[in-house]
Amino acid sequence: AGIHCRDYMETKAKHPPPSRTEEEEPASKKIKTDDEEDGDMGFGFNNPLYSNHKIIIKSTEDGAEVEESVHVAKLMCSACSPFFKKRMLEENETTLELDAQYTVAQMKDLLRWMYVHEFQSKGPDLCSVMSLAHQYQVDRAVRQCAAELSEDMTIEHAAAYLAQEAAMREKDQAVFSGFEKLWKDASEFIQKEFQELNMATLTSEKFLQLTVEGIKVILRSETIRIGTENSVFSAFRLWMHRDFENRKQHAVALLPLIRFTQIKPDFLLDVVKKEGEMHYPEEAKKIFARKIIEAYVYHSTSQERREALRLVTEVPRPYDERLLKETFYWKAENFSELKELWSQPFFLGGYFLHLLLQRKNISGPGGGTLGLYLHIKQNAGLSTEFYVPLAFELLVKNQLTGKFISPKGAYASPFTATNKAWGYVDILNTTWDDFFKENTFNANGCLEVKANVWFKDYWEQLKRK
Repeated sequence: AGIHCRDYMETKAKHPPPSRTEEEEPASKKIKTDDEEDGDMGFGFNNPLYSNHKIIIKSTEDGAEVEESVHVAKLMCSACSPFFKKRMLEENETTLELDAQYTVAQMKDLLRWMYVHEFQSKGPDLCSVMSLAHQYQVDRAVRQCAAELSEDMTIEHAAAYLAQEAAMREKDQAVFSGFEKLWKDASEFIQKEFQELNMATLTSEKFLQLTVEGIKVILRSETIRIGTENSVFSAFRLWMHRDFENRKQHAVALLPLIRFTQIKPDFLLDVVKKEGEMHYPEEAKKIFARKIIEAYVYHSTSQERREALRLVTEVPRPYDERLLKETFYWKAENFSELKELWSQPFFLGGYFLHLLLQRKNISGPGGGTLGLYLHIKQNAGLSTEFYVPLAFELLVKNQLTGKFISPKGAYASPFTATNKAWGYVDILNTTWDDFFKENTFNANGCLEVKANVWFKDYWEQLKRK
């Protein structure tokens, strides 16, 4: 190392970097070229005048063979990496054949870092540089990559880092010093972005476009806010059916993250069982069958029997019982010429619900009445025969008092394949014509509606308190 150091310094003395005259522009205002890098030692990177070793980098990019030579000083590389210290000790040339996922530019960025201790790469490219730094034992570069990547986190970047984790752990079970913090930060970032499994989350593009590693974070999360495990299965199902043919291969890895024994029995029968009959790979079908049977046994037998059967009891997540109720507001507009009007869907514990406003008995006195119904649509993953025990209350806004009132009150009723909707033929106790003539409920031709919906068992529990 001392010999290399002396050679390097002698070369530098013979060919010193140009000094700045008073007439020259300040360095900060000059446009830098590739050979004019920042940092005290940047001038020496890939400069034959200050180098005594050549690194030939080979890779395959977009199906084409790429090769490039980089000139470096043995001392600079050896000081940063035990790998290069060993390889450069007796040789003046090193060939690096990169794996297919890496580019020449990424390897050059790592070599440049050894001179200036900063990276040009960002995001996923910097993630690849970090992997190269790990492969070539540049530990300080790994730590710096992790710090920079954590500061510039996005959903796409976080998913890429988690994919990196999966690939590296599959290939090698070693300790990945420096990577663990980045992977932990990526996981926490995704959990923070999707804090609650509600309608907004499950129908958002950023959720539906998550990578498989991203959806894994959500399915295994202990901090996500849900009222029931139904919602976790719904997250799996909605993500899966966004691109079923390409994503179904991941079901084997994703299904074990769902706690089937914590899914409500009716949802298990009406939604989960039907999903298990879809065209999943055979291994996934076996997991569905085993998990559904275990869940049925869990719900239908005593604790003693479950212990005797050695049934593994899945630890419940910290469920939020407040999410066993959903409140939905709807402003029904421009329906004077319509026979019916549907609301946007809303979500309660795995079920998608709608409100339906209908003109009833149109040939009757006063042009009929306003009917209002809570409706569950069968195409939201339900089987042809289903049973959904809900309690609900439908309210309308009195424009004179500014308060929502419920002329009928709350009650419980099961939603089934033959009774998909429950509600009232005459929610206002007034005729269709009188609604538009008066201003009690009419807000410039609009009707403001509020729906409170509970799982029946939770509603009954609240009533007993």
